[in-house]
Amino acid sequence: MTEPPSSPVPRGASPVFTGSELRDRMANERTLLAWVRTAIALMAFGMAIAKFSLFLTVAGLEQPEAMSNLPSATLSRLTGTAFILLGAVVTVLGLNRTLAYGRIIDRHDRAPRKQVLILVALALVTLAGVLTVEILADLI
Repeated sequence: MTEPPSSPVPRGASPVFTGSELRDRMANERTLLAWVRTAIALMAFGMAIAKFSLFLTVAGLEQPEAMSNLPSATLSRLTGTAFILLGAVVTVLGLNRTLAYGRIIDRHDRAPRKQVLILVALALVTLAGVLTVEILADLI
């Protein structure tokens, strides 16, 4: 069995991983994907709740007397926005935990570049920001 190097891998050289190290690293990346899936699901649910305000608005135009029994369209938009922002928070938490466990798993700093992981998280947070602005544009 090959011993891992005691220092970071020189540029251009391939890192040497034992079977358990590789399994741990791959499990850590799968866990990040689970965080990302959860964040996307929260954002999609938030969009559905926010778009429910359209239904409430149309229902209020067709049957104004029924609006007293329905929640307001503003509440629907704010609740949907909260779910979208929660998805952004879940993304940042997942990235933070993945990077922290990555440092624990590989103390020799042989990990692949973290830019891809950070780019995925930034893309989801940016998406959450765009969706939030879109939903709240009428309220501002």
